[in-house]
Amino acid sequence: MTVETQSLGVPLVSNFESEERSAVPVPAPFLSPLNHNQHQRAQPHGVARHQPQIVRAQSRSKRRVYDQPGKKPAAEYEPDPIKLQASCRRRGGTDFASQWILTLFGDGVSLEALVRRLKLTEIERMNFPGGFEPRWAYDGFLEKADDGFECCLCTVGKRVWWKNKKDAVRHLRKFHFGLADRCITWCVMSLAFTYLLGFPD
Repeated sequence: MTVETQSLGVPLVSNFESEERSAVPVPAPFLSPLNHNQHQRAQPHGVARHQPQIVRAQSRSKRRVYDQPGKKPAAEYEPDPIKLQASCRRRGGTDFASQWILTLFGDGVSLEALVRRLKLTEIERMNFPGGFEPRWAYDGFLEKADDGFECCLCTVGKRVWWKNKKDAVRHLRKFHFGLADRCITWCVMSLAFTYLLGFPD
C-alpha cells in the first residue's frame, strides 16, 4: 500500500538530518559599537568604581601640616618666661604646653634648657598627657598624632607634624622661642655698612 505523504504538507525528516541541524551553533545576537558601549555602561562596577572617592576621603581626613621654614617669619626672642607663656597661649598653645614654658624656662629661655635630658623625678612630676614617654625637655611641647608627633604650641588645625620628634627642635627654636641661629657673617657686614655710612667723605 502506498501512502502519499506530500499531501499532508509535512516534510519527512530523518533522525540523522535532525541531529545535524541541532548541532549547528546558533550565532549570538550581533552587538553594534553603540550597543556594545551601552552594554558596558549597564554592567555594575561594584566597589571598584567608588574606590578612588574612598581613597580621597581618607587622604583628606589625615591631612598633615609640614614645617615650611622659609615661608613664615621667625619669632622674636622673649627672655621673660611669663611673657613668652602669654604669647604662646594667645597663638593657640595648649594649657599643658603653655604651663610647661614656666617649668622648663624657670632660669631663663635658652637652647640649653630646651634640649636637655629630663631627670626621672621631673618626668614623674610632670604628668605628661602627650601620649608617649617623655625623655627630653622639648617633649613637653609635643603630642602623639597618628604615626608621628604634632606641635602643641601651634594653632589647632594648623599644628606642624613630624615623623621623628627630634625634628621639632628647629621649629620650636625658630617659630615659638626665637632661639634660631643667626647668621654672624650677615650681622658683621650689616654693622660695617652702617659704620661706613656714619662717616661720609
